[in-house]
Amino acid sequence: MAASGDRDWFRSPTWHPEIAARFEKRLRRARPANRGEYLRIQASHLLPAAEPDVRESGRRLLRRVIAEYPDGIGATTAWEQLGDSLAGDGRLDEAERALRETIRRCAASPTGRSGTTHVAELRLAEVILLGGDATRLDEAAELLRTVAPHVARQAMFRRVVFRFLLASARVAHRRGDPAAARLAGDALAVAAEATSSLPGVADAVRASASGDEVAELRRISDS
Repeated sequence: MAASGDRDWFRSPTWHPEIAARFEKRLRRARPANRGEYLRIQASHLLPAAEPDVRESGRRLLRRVIAEYPDGIGATTAWEQLGDSLAGDGRLDEAERALRETIRRCAASPTGRSGTTHVAELRLAEVILLGGDATRLDEAAELLRTVAPHVARQAMFRRVVFRFLLASARVAHRRGDPAAARLAGDALAVAAEATSSLPGVADAVRASASGDEVAELRRISDS
């Protein structure tokens, strides 16, 4: 079913031809200056879906933002969201291209990282590590060094900090760096935090570690 409320026509959590038709009708009636953002917001509501075809529908909407509104901040945001979604589905080569474009656009923009998570390099390092190519560990390490100040500025967002420490521990471990054990311990400590740094929005900021990640970090910290 479509998202409830007439004002939520661009926030449907699912997608099928009837919903798509209603969306396109409303989109045509919207102010041209707002259409790209409506496309991107609707895509954002589809990307977390359990159904692969719904996620792909979200990615198609992001590609429309990129193609139809290439010069706006929304296009940079769409590139990052596209890369993150593709990475989540294991489409690593496509994800890497999208994340590199995000980083390139941020570097070239007078507004810098505005409109993004500010940590696209972290996601790209994660993608490289997922690829398992040992010859690219130095590249992943450099990406993590570049993004470290931006992670520090988001210290209240413990999920970001955990991801950074996990990726750093993995790089150090695979390179034989003795700092790996300390980094793994730090990551485990963040994962174990019981309270949020932002009361009332715990789910949005608390670190979320899978059982496999915790087991991996324990192995690294004990090595």
